[in-house]
Amino acid sequence: MFEIIENIRNDLENSPEIVKDKNRNDMKLAEAIIKDSMTYPPRLLPDVDEMTILNRLRQSKLAKPVYRRYWINLSENLCERILGLNDDLMWIRENKKKLLDLGKTDLTAKIFWLVLLKIIESNEEQLPWDETLVHSLQLLSPRFRARHFRQIVKESEMILYGANITAKRTTEDAASLLQYLETLINTDISSQEELEDLKSGLSRMHETLTSIFQSFIEELDLVKNLSVRNFISTMNTENSGFLLDMVFRALSSPEQGLETEFVQLFGQFLRMNEINPIFPLGRMQMEKSQLPMIDYIGSPFDGDDEKKLVEISAPGWRYKDHIISKARAVEVIENEQ
Repeated sequence: MFEIIENIRNDLENSPEIVKDKNRNDMKLAEAIIKDSMTYPPRLLPDVDEMTILNRLRQSKLAKPVYRRYWINLSENLCERILGLNDDLMWIRENKKKLLDLGKTDLTAKIFWLVLLKIIESNEEQLPWDETLVHSLQLLSPRFRARHFRQIVKESEMILYGANITAKRTTEDAASLLQYLETLINTDISSQEELEDLKSGLSRMHETLTSIFQSFIEELDLVKNLSVRNFISTMNTENSGFLLDMVFRALSSPEQGLETEFVQLFGQFLRMNEINPIFPLGRMQMEKSQLPMIDYIGSPFDGDDEKKLVEISAPGWRYKDHIISKARAVEVIENEQ
């Protein structure tokens, strides 16, 4: 299920780092809680106002040490299954409600993300990820929010049980609701009390229907976006001959041999569906912050402000706000210029 983390990373790369004043210490607080969940948090962050910390913990249902330890345990269990370190996948579905209930705030989401990074680092020999990818996940940590966590949980369930899980669950909810409606219809109303019970039952039914509808729309949108992103990503793999890159080169250099009309129509199709290249082909000055978007071959960056002259051989592709294929670049050595 590594694609889940890759999808979230692509989201984070295109997400603004919005930090409200009251939440500016979330990263520090999350790191402190993971380091020692039982110690009174203000002691771990003496430079932060005590009431600010306590209020943030109460908002996130983490005021008591037992709750902090419980959330870390839940996070560890979810991470192990996402990373393939534990094959008890039924656990995700059985604990989905607990995960979504406690993962409602940016603080709890950040704790989960930092736990994930910690587990990746401690199991690096078992996981097929390079240091550059892990480093980019660390840099993007401040941007990780509750909505990203909810997306991870829902995509995990969908990958495990298939896209039809939404239809199945919604159908079961609707069938249960119809049974309840039949009971109401067949109820004889002979008193004001029974009338009030009927009104109350109809009110609950309306709330349930609203919940079913919202759940269906949300899950349907998730399935649709994930399917489109996976399809487009497949179009630019080695097995498919890097089709998107080939068309982009043909658009830039008509002499490549593809039929001009086809190439132009395909290019128009990509633009209409918000599938766009990230970088132009050729040479450019590359910054270290662009590493998450580029498969880079060259010497390491010495500092965050350093720039390197590189040759872009593949532009990389973006679907809406999601990076679906990274660019490829090779450092240009001075004596080769």
